Amino acid sequence: AANGGKPIVDRTKGIAAPPKVVLAPEVVAPPAVTSTGKNRYLVFGRTGWIGGILGKLLEAEGADWHYATCRLQEREKMEEELDRIKPTHVLNAAGVTGRPNVDWCESHKVETIRTNVTGMLTLCDACETRGIHMTNFATGCIFEYDATHPMGSGIGFKEEDKPNFVGSFYSFTKALVESLMNNYKHVLTLRVRMPITSDLANPRNFVYKIAHYEKVVDVPNSMTILDEMLPMSIEMAKRRLTGVYNFTNPGVISHNEVLQMYKDIVDPNYTWQNFSLEEQAKILAAPRSNNEMDASKLKAEFPQLMDIKQSYMENVFKRFAANGGKPIVDRTKGIAAPPKVVLAPEVVAPPAVTSTGKNRYLVFGRTGWIGGILGKLLEAEGADWHYATCRLQEREKMEEELDRIKPTHVLNAAGVTGRPNVDWCESHKVETIRTNVTGMLTLCDACETRGIHMTNFATGCIFEYDATHPMGSGIGFKEEDKPNFVGSFYSFTKALVESLMNNYKHVLTLRVRMPITSDLANPRNFVYKIAHYEKVVDVPNSMTILDEMLPMSIEMAKRRLTGVYNFTNPGVISHNEVLQMYKDIVDPNYTWQNFSLEEQAKILAAPRSNNEMDASKLKAEFPELMDIKQS
Repeated sequence: AANGGKPIVDRTKGIAAPPKVVLAPEVVAPPAVTSTGKNRYLVFGRTGWIGGILGKLLEAEGADWHYATCRLQEREKMEEELDRIKPTHVLNAAGVTGRPNVDWCESHKVETIRTNVTGMLTLCDACETRGIHMTNFATGCIFEYDATHPMGSGIGFKEEDKPNFVGSFYSFTKALVESLMNNYKHVLTLRVRMPITSDLANPRNFVYKIAHYEKVVDVPNSMTILDEMLPMSIEMAKRRLTGVYNFTNPGVISHNEVLQMYKDIVDPNYTWQNFSLEEQAKILAAPRSNNEMDASKLKAEFPQLMDIKQSYMENVFKRFAANGGKPIVDRTKGIAAPPKVVLAPEVVAPPAVTSTGKNRYLVFGRTGWIGGILGKLLEAEGADWHYATCRLQEREKMEEELDRIKPTHVLNAAGVTGRPNVDWCESHKVETIRTNVTGMLTLCDACETRGIHMTNFATGCIFEYDATHPMGSGIGFKEEDKPNFVGSFYSFTKALVESLMNNYKHVLTLRVRMPITSDLANPRNFVYKIAHYEKVVDVPNSMTILDEMLPMSIEMAKRRLTGVYNFTNPGVISHNEVLQMYKDIVDPNYTWQNFSLEEQAKILAAPRSNNEMDASKLKAEFPELMDIKQS
């Protein structure tokens, strides 16, 4: 009002009803073909165990195939290679499992995310946009026996079951990325478990591992006999099957049963001892997954698929013996105890500095609303700052820009929210993942390895009122609370990426909600939006007054604060309260109507988040922070 603001709703044009979003089907690229009409394969993971076997199988059948030379996270190199070789199929056996085992991932979380999440999604995206069929060798170690799937019951986890095991960081990243890969139409996900081949002398082989331990647990598990099943994976790629398959032999087999077969067929003198899961836990940095997978979907495709015990006998031990295999444990050297993993602290790059010792800012999101305001604020204080010119997912361009400008701080206001609203993301899932997950993690990684402090403007729309935080109670969600709202794909990606960003030591996450500025004529402004609707719901919510809070975000970056902050004004305000203020101060003639959340749901493609955020952590940093109604 002090700036001469006029009513923002033109009564002569009437008031628009909230937009009814009609979702167009997501555009899917047609299947890639070669000029000869024959398949061409590009294999990722040439130095790995499974990747090596795939190469031998393709060579044996005289296929047109190549090994990829780029790393999964190198988007530009990957796209160049895909466009040069023009494969019809990609077989991806690359990924981080850790050496000597998955405990490595517990102290190498940044590297694990870089390959298992960012890299995997980069490859999915690059293949999807080109119509290339991608087979991904994933893991079934994302489940554990539970009340619905008890050990020994014969009830296995199915493809559509939700992962229930995230006890190790490795499994956490694998479960997370699988939930996103289901949105790609050209991707086949094969859940491998405890892989075995007849090459028992290979240290990666499950049999080799347990045979060399002094003590082993004895738990029935689903497993994958690669000799039998990897040829099937190539056939599945040829059939262009997509979606998730439990890629294990039917049934389960225990550690003792495996070792007894080894003793009976290979080494009659072999002995071993058992210990309990509780004793095993004492030497591990992270728990292990034990489960039974339901292989009926795979069995329907390949009726000849053997039961796990039969396949162990025919494809592993008998084949090993027939090839002149000798005992793999040298008794003269004794038997090693399972390796006790001592985690070294993750190496963290020191804070970036300029030659002058002053801060330098690089802002992502120059065409966006918040990014534009940040630029004006930095300019007003005479800061050394620049706008980024690359897209979030363009790693090489991003790294070149970071290394050329050498910022001490990155302020990221780039991301996909959708136009006219988040419903857009429901029919543009590949694009949403590309920016909100792959791009965001690429920027985190590039900043982390350079010691650059990164402030990310995230969202608080990952919570909804519940029994513990009921509407009107004044009990807000805190920074450490687990997101409980994934009703929209936008919120799903935001909650997912936040769970990963917590592993970066130089990253500050600010949860923004329903942002507002005094520029009421801006169509992105929450007040502008609801004032132009014929009907609005009336729900109290936490919100963010950018005029007051964006300067605080720059101060937080200067202080190099990290972790998550609820970036909202304290308290809540309802739609009706906002519109009443607008009516009282700006436009006395303004009127509006309400409708219910149930009525609102009929015009939306996805539900909306309504919540109260606890801003006490932010208030402790900035005691002058106003209550939402006052602000």
